Amino acid sequence: MADWYYTIGPKRAGPVDEEIIRRLIETGHVTRDDYLWHEQMTDWEKAGLNRVFADSFASLALGSEEQRVAPKPFFLPARPWRRLWARLFDLLMMSPLFTIVGHDILVAAYLYFHGNRPGLLLAALVLYLMLISLAAMIPAIGMALFGTTPGKAIFGVWVFAPHESFWPRFRFYFGREYRVWFWGCAMGIPPLFILTFLFQYRRLKVDLNASYDRERSSVLVLRPSRIAALIMVPVMLLLIGCAIVNVSDYRSDERITASHGALPVPSYESVPFDRMVVPNLTPTDSTKTWVNPRSGRGARISKIWEHPYNDSSKDTFVFRAPTLGMTALVSHELIGNDGADPTAYLKDLERRVDHIMKPTSDWGAAYVNGVQIMRVSGIATTASETRAELTVFMRGGNAWLALIVTPGNSELQSIERKNFLSAIFGTVN
Repeated sequence: MADWYYTIGPKRAGPVDEEIIRRLIETGHVTRDDYLWHEQMTDWEKAGLNRVFADSFASLALGSEEQRVAPKPFFLPARPWRRLWARLFDLLMMSPLFTIVGHDILVAAYLYFHGNRPGLLLAALVLYLMLISLAAMIPAIGMALFGTTPGKAIFGVWVFAPHESFWPRFRFYFGREYRVWFWGCAMGIPPLFILTFLFQYRRLKVDLNASYDRERSSVLVLRPSRIAALIMVPVMLLLIGCAIVNVSDYRSDERITASHGALPVPSYESVPFDRMVVPNLTPTDSTKTWVNPRSGRGARISKIWEHPYNDSSKDTFVFRAPTLGMTALVSHELIGNDGADPTAYLKDLERRVDHIMKPTSDWGAAYVNGVQIMRVSGIATTASETRAELTVFMRGGNAWLALIVTPGNSELQSIERKNFLSAIFGTVN
């Protein structure tokens, strides 16, 4: 279909296709006294005299045209940078959702595919495609429902859709968003996305349509929305402020993360108990082997744990993790035959450790390595902000205790506490 040019006052706009001209006539932006021209015409002609659009003017209600004329905004093809800033604003608005969804799914994938690198890579690829689909779906829904997105409203960008009902409009916008990610962003693959961005920028600078726009000049400039700016700009600043606060909160954990080198790992409940050596739950270069002198069984524990190698005792072991501020006391006791009263033993044990910790909970059952243990939580008697946790495993007249004292309760400390218990209790008889 021929490309049309039209006038708005002293300025000329175009080229646009016939459908856009009809939309401009319907909305009152092109009146009977404005001029039209395309390559098959010898001269400019008033829109009201053009037979191609006679039916569009005939469908207008009497008097409605004059009501829509003033004030008259300029409809011009949107330039590259305006379109870029509008899209970046929309991505910033969606980034918290991407962070939450991506983090949770990635952690779940790591837990499921731990130790299976091909499976983890496949899960990461599927997650990436899901996020791309989400990044395409959310703007498509917004434009299908409201005709715009927050970023496009603020920067005055309008994407024309040749449909009226919701589902055809949604399919149009959803397909266009996918084309933007492929032809304009190279699916975010560096450095390919830089090349595709420069390619589309050059096309738009010479008044060509972008590769992902099927209709020429279907992305137009409207008057920016001041109301949207008043609402959305503070929201974006709030999101940026929250991100800065989160970075400040976790800055103290950077040194710990670097020395620990651990990613989120499976919970200790999922590790089989009957293995001689507990599976490595942290990267190989961050672990070392510890052999339980009493049972002769080995375990892989993080290198951050220090323990006395020259301790001749086979019943008590002290471990310290200076980078996390954690201390662990592991001990073995004989509690008699299988008929010993566990309740009486736990009460007596609680009394014996009252100089170290003050319980804040009752004894409760939990599982480590697939077997039941008893656990009580509390605070250290020396510091109210220091957490203490006592775990007991009883079997066949033997009791293994693990008392872990932790200043605070960060995510890294919680992860390492579970890793340590899983490893240690994997070596007991």
